[in-house]
Amino acid sequence: MTQVTDRPMLPADPDSSPYWEAIDRGELRVQRCTTCATWRWPARAMCNHCFGFDHDWPAVSGKGTVASWVRTHRAFLPQFADDLPYVTVTVRLAEQPDLLLVGQLADSHAEPEPEPEIGMPVRAVFRGVSEGRGLVFWEPEA
Repeated sequence: MTQVTDRPMLPADPDSSPYWEAIDRGELRVQRCTTCATWRWPARAMCNHCFGFDHDWPAVSGKGTVASWVRTHRAFLPQFADDLPYVTVTVRLAEQPDLLLVGQLADSHAEPEPEPEIGMPVRAVFRGVSEGRGLVFWEPEA
């Protein structure tokens, strides 16, 4: 991981801790129901498909397509000012059509500004954003 800053981070809770621990190792893992095999994000205690409580955290491919995106031109927190403008994408993971993760498009403040498109293939990359904590970014798949 690279690019360490002092950005505020969400605290991990009992349901999401395995996700954050995997990200810090450079792995993308998503909660999956062990009863019906439905991927579920955000992580939660009960499956919204079969109402089962058992789950595991298998690694996912880290590949998906852009489902939506927005370019941000104003920093609402000073820790994000150096990244402006940046693009936030919602990514539809390859594992399941309704499995959507949100993240920043990697290097989206570069010149010329990248122009994401709905359906554009992307892959997960990992970057450190605070001491000991990483986040998933998405970059166009070549």
